Amino acid sequence: MGCYSVVELIQPLPTSDRKKKPNLMMVWGADIPLAEKEFWRKVKNRYKDFAKQENVEIDFIKTNLHEFIDEGPLNVDFGRYLTGSWWGSIHHGIGILGLCAPVTVIKHIGTLLIASSTNIYPKIYPWGSHWVIDNKLSWADAKIVHDGYKLNRQGKIRRVLKNHIKNTRRYPLLRVCYSQFRDFNCSKCEKCCRTITGLILENIDPNKCGFRIKSNFFDFLKANLLKGEFIEYPGLPWYIIQRHASEAVNQNLYNSKEFFKWFRHFDIPNNTSNRKINITWCLFYIYYKLPKNIRKLIAKLKPIAGFLICSQI
Repeated sequence: MGCYSVVELIQPLPTSDRKKKPNLMMVWGADIPLAEKEFWRKVKNRYKDFAKQENVEIDFIKTNLHEFIDEGPLNVDFGRYLTGSWWGSIHHGIGILGLCAPVTVIKHIGTLLIASSTNIYPKIYPWGSHWVIDNKLSWADAKIVHDGYKLNRQGKIRRVLKNHIKNTRRYPLLRVCYSQFRDFNCSKCEKCCRTITGLILENIDPNKCGFRIKSNFFDFLKANLLKGEFIEYPGLPWYIIQRHASEAVNQNLYNSKEFFKWFRHFDIPNNTSNRKINITWCLFYIYYKLPKNIRKLIAKLKPIAGFLICSQI
């Protein structure tokens, strides 16, 4: 059982992992809704090219799991008791791994790696994918490894992505955006801006990694941070960037030097808003109380659906 697999890959393979020739797995119906057929085709083609470039196999799994949960009673009945959703707080790790189980049997895969998403949120509120949970899952001869949990998001950019670019001279396309399903990344939402800032902190050009920004990006970001638009309680991912901001004093990619100098002393607690979270969950509750045919009609209105269904951390 020497075969090896990686689930939901959104970062370059570390050198040691690439040597093991992993079989990649990507799920349609988790982050990308089944209704977004054209966008899924674009993403699928991008990652088929990525797998070919890395000389590994890739499998694509289609599921209505997330849709079923969103349109079912779980978020309504239990989500309101969570700081998040049923999918985000409880189900997404187990759900994605369960979808991969049949493939591990067919391809005789003995080790299944799931990329860690965060190592900070579970200290404050429940999170549905964690090394304490995922590493205890198994079936038949397959074991699960929650991979990379000792590194936070900035640590992965620094130790995995930056080294990959340095060693291969290739810039992988990163898809992090949940706010829309038109462009690979919108480059304007909180998650895009946070990722862009983390990349520039390591002197990596975001425009080579699937984003689109101009020289005035940090003026836009600073204005939104001051308005409390981008930092939701407790603001931990931004604290990590702030902690490393002093390390960017010798580089000025996209006029970033002055921003990082300012951000080092930015008062995150006083610019963190709970209002956005409260409004979001009020709208979630109203949405899930509507008849199913009305919810489907709303889901066709992409700006609304993007806010209601995809506004997860």
